[in-house]
Amino acid sequence: MRHFYFSLFAISFLGQLVANDVWVKGEYLGWFTKKIPLSHPFVTSGSFEDPLPGALGQRHTKILIGNETLPTKWRNGFSVEAGCWCFPQCGSGLQASYFFLPNISQTKNAYTSGEPGSLNLAVPVFDVTGVFGLNGIPGETIFILPGSIGATPGFEGLFHLNATSKLQGAELAYCFFIGESCCFEMDGSIGVEWIQLNESLLFEGTSHTAVNSPFASNFFNFQDRFKTDNNFVGGTLAFHTAFKKWNWALEADFKIGLGATNERLSIQGVSQTATGNLFFTTVGSRSILLPGGVFAQPTNIGTYNSHIFATTIEAHVGLAYQIACFLELSVGYSFFWINRVIRPAHQMDRAINSTLTALADESRATVGTGPGPIPFGEPGPAPTPTGCPHPSARFRHCHNQCDFWAQGLTAGLSIAF
Repeated sequence: MRHFYFSLFAISFLGQLVANDVWVKGEYLGWFTKKIPLSHPFVTSGSFEDPLPGALGQRHTKILIGNETLPTKWRNGFSVEAGCWCFPQCGSGLQASYFFLPNISQTKNAYTSGEPGSLNLAVPVFDVTGVFGLNGIPGETIFILPGSIGATPGFEGLFHLNATSKLQGAELAYCFFIGESCCFEMDGSIGVEWIQLNESLLFEGTSHTAVNSPFASNFFNFQDRFKTDNNFVGGTLAFHTAFKKWNWALEADFKIGLGATNERLSIQGVSQTATGNLFFTTVGSRSILLPGGVFAQPTNIGTYNSHIFATTIEAHVGLAYQIACFLELSVGYSFFWINRVIRPAHQMDRAINSTLTALADESRATVGTGPGPIPFGEPGPAPTPTGCPHPSARFRHCHNQCDFWAQGLTAGLSIAF
């Protein structure tokens, strides 16, 4: 008997579901997002007329990559929504939605052939120990310097930077009808929302002896990767209004979300060299993969998590036209904003303890321990480890740059039955 009553209830509920408003909507998103920050200098050009060619603060140094923002251009995405007024007698129902902006990629490159007349390229760093050509005084210096050596062919070098960004989100909400008057109607919703912003920054370089160079065969290759994953989960309150006349409807939506963001930071770095760099020498390291690049070193490599309170705001205005009793076309403009996220370049620490790098460890293991500091152009064994660990890993929310937004046009088709 209980099975019989349950079957009657299920049939009645499904019948009511079909008999009342059920809708499915798909939208094309033509959006653009906040630019990708490169908040540090990555590659500079320098001159041998300066004491440390390519170091920041030197007379002839110019920044080629970094201290800028990368435009994200137009992004093609989509959103889907499905819902129903499952309890029409109470004027309430359920809806679920999902949107997706696929991964975009922006790149920048810098190259030198190493032949006479070509650029001298450098990766600028701040050495907190002063070992890299600074007489033991902390300051701006460089990590590697491919290019020509005056009128002599030197070292060929290529630097590559790639930044990616992906945005998606979903929501499950309880809808409720508020009221209507003449041509106006209003409803609202209370829900739970998930938003994910996933970004990465890859910085890599290769440097090796130029073809016609008189120097012995040598190379230094490195790769640094910084990944950030922001996952917001929170409650939402939204309102939807519409002014309807004939087959047309002018619509407006506003939603606010309050919750917490799980911030995840992943740092990876590797390098490989035959004889070391400008300051630290190695022997027999040609086939060894070192656990650190330039800005990613044993002192900050790893995965880190943090939680922070966050707020989201979403708004939409649009115009819809009902082409049939069950079919509607719409166009509009949407805006999304979240107040706090972490972004890859902001998490980089360009302050480096040169004695705690992976290269320094390999130099001491294969050559021995030197006295330090080491003058520019006179590479030798790395000195004894000293000083505080740098680069460090910590969550940095840069002032006036820690928010993220996306906005643009929408075009949708909805079916109701």
